[in-house]
Amino acid sequence: MKKICIMGLGYIGLPTAVVLALNGQEVTGVDTDMKLLERLRAGTFYIKEPHLARILNQVSKEEKLSFSSVPVAADVFIIAVPTPNKDDKSCDLSIIMDVLNNILPFLVPGNIVRQSYIYS
Repeated sequence: MKKICIMGLGYIGLPTAVVLALNGQEVTGVDTDMKLLERLRAGTFYIKEPHLARILNQVSKEEKLSFSSVPVAADVFIIAVPTPNKDDKSCDLSIIMDVLNNILPFLVPGNIVRQSYIYS
């Protein structure tokens, strides 16, 4: 079993966290939105995906999925944060850079860091 830390619990990060936890991985979902974290811990959220609420509650009860406002040590880090377009049509990578700076203290040789692409 791998420990997985998913940075960003939006439309990509949350379903990814739930599916990985459902498949036996130990997952920590990280987001800076404290209200979102409170709602997720209570089993409520805003994403409309079939069966997601039921599975979220299941993996939370099984303690395969937890939520945090800060990164944790893990084997795999998945970055699922937005990269909004700028006026010049380039992408704003500042959120990704912030995430990388936040996970840097937790990285050890052999870790995997992967970005999920989110276009906004």
